Amino acid sequence: MHLHVQGGLVLRKGAYRSEHDAFMEVDGVYVTATGQLQAVLKPIDRVKLNLEQQDFDLQTADYR
Repeated sequence: MHLHVQGGLVLRKGAYRSEHDAFMEVDGVYVTATGQLQAVLKPIDRVKLNLEQQDFDLQTADYR
């Protein structure tokens, strides 16, 4: 079974709201057999991500 998913997502660094939060629209499909969500995230505002190779290598919070 597949379920169509639409909604919103807020990405933030830390536990509290800040001016750096990124707001996204979510549109996708949840596959119940695998428990996975396959979705497209569309930024509501322009988002600039400052990631370095170290973030990917260490899988820091910035990477996630």
